[in-house]
Amino acid sequence: MGIKSFNNPDAFYNWRLGRTSGVTSKSQGPTISATGGTLIPSGTSGNGYTYHVFLNPGPTTFVVNSGSGNIEVLVVAGGGGSAPDGSGGGGGGGILHHTSYAVTASTYPVDVGGGGLGGPSTNGNNTVFNDLTALGGGGGKDSATGSPGGSGGGGGQGSNPGGSSTQNPSNGATGYGNPGGTGGSSDFGGGGGGAGGQGGNATPPSTGGAGGNGQPFPGFAYPIIQPAIPVPLQPTFGPAVGPTGLFGGGGGGGAYFPGPNNGGAPGPGGGGAGGPTGGAATAGVTNTGGGAGGATSSGDTGGGGKNGGPGIVLIRYQ
Repeated sequence: MGIKSFNNPDAFYNWRLGRTSGVTSKSQGPTISATGGTLIPSGTSGNGYTYHVFLNPGPTTFVVNSGSGNIEVLVVAGGGGSAPDGSGGGGGGGILHHTSYAVTASTYPVDVGGGGLGGPSTNGNNTVFNDLTALGGGGGKDSATGSPGGSGGGGGQGSNPGGSSTQNPSNGATGYGNPGGTGGSSDFGGGGGGAGGQGGNATPPSTGGAGGNGQPFPGFAYPIIQPAIPVPLQPTFGPAVGPTGLFGGGGGGGAYFPGPNNGGAPGPGGGGAGGPTGGAATAGVTNTGGGAGGATSSGDTGGGGKNGGPGIVLIRYQ
């Protein structure tokens, strides 16, 4: 018998199935056709996934126009704001990550939460994808316990404790959040908690607590989602999220006590830096859910409280 040749693997596959079961073609699984957010087609992403990136705070929708299947969803809440006068850093926004969320042809609500306000030191706003709600990061406080939140805000001067984390798993999604750090006995704030680690305690005699680390999600690394990030945002968003996909970093604690004192380091993943004596803190990075850096004296240049970074919703599927 002569040797049969095939031009491609599919031809061999179909021939083989035809000989054994009478099937003449491969069956195709359901595919998803969807709209919403900024689309990165599979041919552009470089890894075979289609991405939808939701950046703008406020309600919108993810619409599956046809097909069904499982999607991967990352829901990041807004980071907490900070108070003036040696405050704790804002907590990073809580995060929910679902690796296999089932969808069918339907409309799914999306609501990206904004960052908490500086000065009054409010919590960040929740971010929602359908039945998944990530909780806003806690505000960093001056002379008080840090606010509880997705990740807790840093405690204020006077040895005040950090806020607790209130983020729990939800509807099959893993939850990420950690408590804030404790403020110093004198005028130094604790670091805000991050999605990947607890906020640091203020370090005597001269340094605010470091912000807690963000949590890495390599499937949503910056080099992959960069096409959906506006050019003006890229210089801050890119280094914060980086090649490992860090989100939800906590803000560093502020320093108020007179002298050459240091603010706490920002939590990797979008946290803001704590303000040093005579200097200014920095806000949480936009769309990372980063907590605000704790402020220094309100009398210093730029010494008021800072805002937390708004959150983000990221979806991908093959």
